[in-house]
Amino acid sequence: MKFEEILRQMTEEFIDHWNRWDFDLMRSFLHEDVVVHSPLVNLVYPDAEAQVVKGREQVLDYWRRLQPEAGRMQFNLESLEKVDRKVYAVSGIEGDSRKLFSEFHYNEYGKVIELVFNYR
Repeated sequence: MKFEEILRQMTEEFIDHWNRWDFDLMRSFLHEDVVVHSPLVNLVYPDAEAQVVKGREQVLDYWRRLQPEAGRMQFNLESLEKVDRKVYAVSGIEGDSRKLFSEFHYNEYGKVIELVFNYR
């Protein structure tokens, strides 16, 4: 299997785990020093000016706290593009007219080192 296909499969699996809020399985995708950028950070951490969460355990804690604030957001993957070790995904959001534009940055071992989320 080509590296591109592996990254595509991993990204699809990550979105599936997100939709089920399966944090244990999501943990296995994340590098210990992962960085997440999201406009939703302020829902959990109102004083966070940079809208960034750093570190695997901190990111998982953020997502656990986000669930009651944001609801069980469900994503339907619409498109995926790989450029080097980055995967750009566009997902529809159930019950919402916006779309989620995601960037998954992978290291050479296939771990997510950075995630960037934007809602439009």
